[in-house]
Amino acid sequence: MKLIRLHKMYKLSLFLFLLLCSLQVKAIEITDLYQAAVPVTSQLTADRNKATRQAMVAVILKVGGQESVLSNPLVRKELAKYKQYLTKYRYEREQDNLNLVAFFDENKINQLFQNANLPIWGSLRPQILVWLVAEDNLSREVISEAANALFAETIQSFSRQRGLPLLMPLMDLEDAVSVNITDLWGRFAAETEVMSARYLVDASLIIRLSNNSLVNQTTEACEGVLCQEQNLYAMDWSLVAEQQRFGELMHGSSPKDMLNSALVQVADVIYQDYALSTDLSNEVTIEVANVDSLSTYVDIQRFLTELSAVESVTLVSAEQEARRFKLKLLGSKQALMASLKLNDNLQQYIDPFASKESQAYPIFYWRR
Repeated sequence: MKLIRLHKMYKLSLFLFLLLCSLQVKAIEITDLYQAAVPVTSQLTADRNKATRQAMVAVILKVGGQESVLSNPLVRKELAKYKQYLTKYRYEREQDNLNLVAFFDENKINQLFQNANLPIWGSLRPQILVWLVAEDNLSREVISEAANALFAETIQSFSRQRGLPLLMPLMDLEDAVSVNITDLWGRFAAETEVMSARYLVDASLIIRLSNNSLVNQTTEACEGVLCQEQNLYAMDWSLVAEQQRFGELMHGSSPKDMLNSALVQVADVIYQDYALSTDLSNEVTIEVANVDSLSTYVDIQRFLTELSAVESVTLVSAEQEARRFKLKLLGSKQALMASLKLNDNLQQYIDPFASKESQAYPIFYWRR
């Protein structure tokens, strides 16, 4: 009987912990979207000009999210005018390396995207925990940031280049007790969310790297020594968020290159959820149900105005504590809702007993 009570108390404690974690999860605001650091060999004018253009390419990629933005004709044309977008620069020395840190005009970059009808990311972006599980013959391990410098640097470099917050697990004593490699390898979503709870992230990414079982899953007809050398490793990924998504199995000879390719694919998936289309002009009306003071109203108005998905905010009605706002969007309603889910200041209320037709406007509660 005592064991049953203890088991129930443990389950209740775990539930309350996960609930608390879910209330505290916040996306990361990227503050360096419009700046980039590029290595240079000297401070000569020619080297500085070359590095400045490379820095603008890096900024375009961070703001745009996808490599395809660099092939846009207008973007390619404006890259030749990089000096018109530059606001300042400085040199920084990191150990034996010299870097040029270039800063670009945010309004001009955004205007370029608008003129080119290209979607942009906002500054609020989901934080993702990367569970990299490596299989070496019959042995499997979860790679921590401290365990493998090559993989850690690849993930950190991609995070900086794309402005996508990526974490690796600590694999300390707490993780050693709670992490089940079999569940991660099986890509079980519920179990992965429990293991990720302590890191307070918005999503979990499981990447499986194998030189054994996954390699043998290839369906391609492949024979000969050359083919074996080209397919020493296999890798796939699964993103665990509101819905679980799976990437295709890749084969190759370089785990670093495969890891970078997997991260590119994942970034594209996230980008599709959160990017804002500059060629759309939509409107949506939402209701905030607990506006109990003038200061609360001002805070909500300011919060909505500062959302990267919102172009303008208009108050359309006020009744008791409820306020309805009409939002003119830079993109779709889906992009707005995705952006709101990354920030816990406004939380949507959905009546489980009401039909979709009866809920004319999305209802939110202000949490500050």
